[in-house]
Amino acid sequence: MDGANIYRAFKAAFGSARYSPLKLAMELSAGRQLVRANFYIAAVPQQMGAQLYANQQRFLNNLKQQQGLTLWTGRMAVTNGRWYEKGVDVKIATDMVAMAYAGDYDVAILVSGDGDLVCCP
Repeated sequence: MDGANIYRAFKAAFGSARYSPLKLAMELSAGRQLVRANFYIAAVPQQMGAQLYANQQRFLNNLKQQQGLTLWTGRMAVTNGRWYEKGVDVKIATDMVAMAYAGDYDVAILVSGDGDLVCCP
């Protein structure tokens, strides 16, 4: 799961980004055995705002407590005053390929709104 893109999608669709990534993964598994749910997001630095930082820290701490959910945090970078994620898309793609090669799953579901992760036209 691409955390930042899911956040934006939930905000746009429901006006709130309050959701459980693990519950979402279970719903999407549609009765299949859920082996692992991976959640990828860039950690917000304090420079982006104290409240934003505190809110994300609470969210990430909650995710760390959930068994069956693996959390990976990338970093944020700033260029010309604009913040953007670094390494998240690459980590998602390399993990998916590495786990497929290792035979860790027979079905993978990618949840993201990022065009960089589109594999097929």
